Amino acid sequence: MRESDSPDEMDSGGEEVAVGDLTEDEVMARDMIVYIAGHLVEDTDSVEVSTEWDGDRLKVLLRVADGDKGKVIGRKGRVVRAMQSLLRVSAVKSNIRASLDVV
Repeated sequence: MRESDSPDEMDSGGEEVAVGDLTEDEVMARDMIVYIAGHLVEDTDSVEVSTEWDGDRLKVLLRVADGDKGKVIGRKGRVVRAMQSLLRVSAVKSNIRASLDVV
């Protein structure tokens, strides 16, 4: 798993991974989710997005402050489903599969 809030990132092994080591698909997915979530929450500094590959699927993990989770999820999950749809549509253009989880 890679953290997204700094130029040097940590992978699950504890090694620093440069942003340049991320694939174009990972960067695109991260940037889109950070942009959307950043405009929904009050505490923009708490927005963290990480990506990891699960087989052939790109998993995007979104972390926000506890007080902002409701805004990101939305009523009956409408906001997070919309973000998931946008992520899947952009992933299809890159011939990959992608999913979004709010943790």
